[in-house]
Amino acid sequence: MLKEWVTEKLISLYRTPGGDIYYINGELSMTEVITLEAELRETAGKGAARADRKKGLIPIVVYGNKQPAVSLTVNFNEVLRLLNKGGFKHANFEIKAGKETYKAKLQAMQLHPVRHQPIHMDFLRAA
Repeated sequence: MLKEWVTEKLISLYRTPGGDIYYINGELSMTEVITLEAELRETAGKGAARADRKKGLIPIVVYGNKQPAVSLTVNFNEVLRLLNKGGFKHANFEIKAGKETYKAKLQAMQLHPVRHQPIHMDFLRAA
């Protein structure tokens, strides 16, 4: 019985080269699409990003696919909720900002050095 339980649990896990463990059979998998509601950022730079973080927003950038980069913000609580579910780093994203929709993958995520919470994210557009 113990062997069957361990085998069942091992099937639902996989280990990345970095050593992280993610659930494959959980709520999020690599093939699912996560939708994020975003707002266009009017200004860029460190001061504007800090002001956005104080409002509970995370600055993000969507770039790639031979198109200009787009600066956006997303809700911090929504990102934290999705991040805690697992599979966030490897999921496909659909980022909706007004009338525009961007299909992208997470390229990089900067974390706060003490709180280990996201403070900035970069997304790479899908072709």
